[in-house]
Amino acid sequence: MIDRYRHAPCVLCGEVHALQVHCYPERKIRDPKEGTNQSILIVSIICEGAKQLGRQYTKRMLPEFVVPECNIRHDRVLVAGLQGQRIDYTLALSVRR
Repeated sequence: MIDRYRHAPCVLCGEVHALQVHCYPERKIRDPKEGTNQSILIVSIICEGAKQLGRQYTKRMLPEFVVPECNIRHDRVLVAGLQGQRIDYTLALSVRR
């Protein structure tokens, strides 16, 4: 991922520069087999150029299967939707983290 940003514009400032990792925060996702929350680490980047411009200067780079602000995996949401099932998000929130 870091090599990609040596040639592609930064998602925060639009300039091409080396990617700077800010931290690796823990994130909870629902294990589709066990039904329990599991911890994963995600990458958070920081851009000093965006900070100097007064823009958003940190961003969490979520894997494709993670839904922002939700612990149910994206692939499980799609499967449930394709099978015509309702997704009960209140149940998802009730599982202990």
